[in-house]
Amino acid sequence: MIRDLIFVETARAQFDALTKRHQVDVSEALLKIIQEENRSGVWRHADNRRLAVTYSVHPSGAIVVREINTAPDSPARRGQPYAGMEMRHEGGGRWIHMNPHEE
Repeated sequence: MIRDLIFVETARAQFDALTKRHQVDVSEALLKIIQEENRSGVWRHADNRRLAVTYSVHPSGAIVVREINTAPDSPARRGQPYAGMEMRHEGGGRWIHMNPHEE
């Protein structure tokens, strides 16, 4: 299956600023996304570098790369159940995942 790949301007600038090694990692990630994914989301590399590629699927089937992030995993804050996730405490031990795409 041949699919178009579109970078938004922000993602293009982020890709251009990466080291060659990270550019290769992003290229491999995009190949996997194009071959396997039919939905929007975030692809994360399994190693400690925490390469993350945020993408969506255009109605035409094209993959739209929205953001490329190479920030290291952040440790969970005291009492926060998940590292690297933005959470809001609701009291009584309840945490709400803050996903900007769902709000």
